[in-house]
Amino acid sequence: LSLELSLRPFRMRLSPIPSETSNENDAQRHKRVKAQYRQMESKRYAQIRGIELLADPVGVDPALAHLGLVLADDHGAASEYSQLVFRKFWNNELDLGSEKQITSVLRGIGVGHSDSLQELQPRLSEIHEELLSQEVFSVPTFLVKGERFIGRQHIPMIRSLLEV
Repeated sequence: LSLELSLRPFRMRLSPIPSETSNENDAQRHKRVKAQYRQMESKRYAQIRGIELLADPVGVDPALAHLGLVLADDHGAASEYSQLVFRKFWNNELDLGSEKQITSVLRGIGVGHSDSLQELQPRLSEIHEELLSQEVFSVPTFLVKGERFIGRQHIPMIRSLLEV
C-alpha cells in the first residue's frame, strides 16, 4: 500500500507455558491452552518467513533491544533493525542483554552511537506511556485511522480500511 509503518517498542511479560495437571480448573486450562496456541502461532509465522525459533523468550529482558529500536528509528532504520534483531535472536545468534551486541547490530546497518544506549531510557519510557494512553496493551497492535486492532488476524481488515 506504499505506507510507512511506525514501529514502537512495547514490552510484554512472557510467562512459561503452564504444565497440564490432572486437577486444573477451567481458568488454568484456558491459560495453558492460550499460551500453547500463542507459541504455535509464533512458530507458524516464523516458518512462513523461514525462521526457526531456537531461542526461548521467557525471562529475556528486551530493554536494550528496545533502546536500539528507538535509536534506529531516529535514523530511519527501524524496520531493518527490527528484522535483523528478530532473526538473530530467534536463531540464538544475539543476546538481547548485551549492549555490545545490540550496538554491533546498529553499526551493521549504519547507525553509529558513541554513548550508552541507556541514555535513551527516558525516550523509551515516554513511548511506553504514550502507547498505554492509546490503550495499547499487547503486540502486535495496529493503530489505524483512530481505530485499534490487536493481533495479526486483523491485517486483511486493516488493508481494506486503508485501501478506501
